[in-house]
Parts: sequence; structure tokens; C-alpha cells
Amino acid sequence: MIDRLWVFNQHAAVNLLDYYTTIEIIISLFIAGLLTLVYKNIHYSKQQKRNSYWSLGILLIINLIEWTSVMLDGVSGQYRIWLVINKFLNHSLIPFLGYFIIHIWVRHSKYDRLLAVLSPGNVLFQLASIATGWTFSIDQNNHYHQGRYYYVYFIICIIVMFAIVSAYHQFEQKTFSGDRLFMFYTFFVVFLGIVIQEVSGGALRMTSLTIAIGMCFLLNRFNNFTQKVSDMKISRDNVVMRTDIMTGMVKARRLTVRACLGYLKLVFRG
Repeated sequence: MIDRLWVFNQHAAVNLLDYYTTIEIIISLFIAGLLTLVYKNIHYSKQQKRNSYWSLGILLIINLIEWTSVMLDGVSGQYRIWLVINKFLNHSLIPFLGYFIIHIWVRHSKYDRLLAVLSPGNVLFQLASIATGWTFSIDQNNHYHQGRYYYVYFIICIIVMFAIVSAYHQFEQKTFSGDRLFMFYTFFVVFLGIVIQEVSGGALRMTSLTIAIGMCFLLNRFNNFTQKVSDMKISRDNVVMRTDIMTGMVKARRLTVRACLGYLKLVFRG
């Protein structure tokens, strides 16, 4: 009975890893599709496209690092250095991801100075953790462990998320798109995914999945906004083309009257 249970658990573990790998492949393909949509969107400015590329590119790297970390955890100690590098990059890149997400829709944010200090400071903190184990440590058996100051990194992530929510709320107030409830729901889903992963000690890998879903929602809303702006611009240009700037009269009517008068002249001359 014990032997059968052991075999079942082995198969369950293998299937779980295979399932996780499948999810990571789908997320990566999903992010690649978002990159293609941003590239083909003619309504984005160069700055908006650049920050979208950075955001999605960093998210893709984080996704691949997450998968590599899971695959390397507990494997032979000779891969320890690679797991250390993966964890360092993973903990360092997430705050930078928030910075570029904010600047997709906001050119200047009141949190720019904070993030400009917080993100590089976090990189130094993670670099020091390699030697001190403040945020994370990798034992001789190549197993990952959270450090005694891991909560500092978690607080940094919460601050970055708060900055994103605040910047997006500021953007929504300046536009005619006001479905703030859905916006807060999106960030709640992302926050919940991060909390589930952290509370489970990394057993449930939810962060990259929920961030990818949140990015999809945000880009979809921003795409709708840029489409509305483009439609309004086309409508305004059409009105300007039909309207005489000096008199405010509609040009189309004036052209019709002139055409009729010209026709009558030709008739009477004939």
C-alpha cells in the first residue's frame, strides 16, 4: 500500500510539473501575442509603444525565470549558481516592471522619483542578499528559502502596485473612461495572485499568471481609450473640413449654392 502511494505521489509530482510547464508556455505565447498587437497598433505613440515593449519584455523574462527556478529547485547542487542568478533577477525585475507599466499611459508620474530610488535600491538589496540571505537563500541541496527580511521586498512590491493603481486612477480622471471598479478589480486579482504565491511559500506559482492577465486587461482598456481618441480626432477633422473658419458656415452648403448658381448662369447664357 505504501509503495503504491509513493508511486502515485511521484506521478502526481511529475504531472504537476508538466502542467506548470504547459501553463508557462501558454503565458509566454500570450505575451508574445500582446507584443504583436502593440506593434500593429497605429494609435500608440512611440513612447507608449516603447514602454509597452519594455513592460511585456520584462514580463516575458520574469515568466521564463519563474519556470527555470521551479525546474532548478532541488536539482543537483552544481546548478546552485544558476538558481541564485534566477532568484536575483526575479526579485530585481518586478519593481522595474511597475515603472514601465505606469509610463505606458502617463508620461510623467508623481511617483517617478520614488521609483527611481526604490527600483535601483531594491537591486542593491537583492545583490546583498546573495551573500547575506536577507531576501532569499539557496542551500547546498539547491533548495530555495525565503530570508528573514523577505518582508522588505514584499513591501516594495506593494508600494509599486500602489503607485500603478494611483497613476492609473490619475489617468482615468483625466479621460472620459471612468470604469474604475473594473480597474480596481484587475489590480485586486494581481495582488491576490502574488499573496497566494507568497503565503504558499512558492508552492502555488500564481504571480506571473495573474500579472499577465492584468497586463491584458490594462492594455485592452488603454487600446479602447486610444481608439476613442482616434475616432474623436477623425470626427473633429471632418467637422473642421466642412466648416468655414471665418464664418462658421458649413462649406458643403456653400459649395452646393455656388454649384447651383454656376449651373443657372450656364443655363441663362445658353
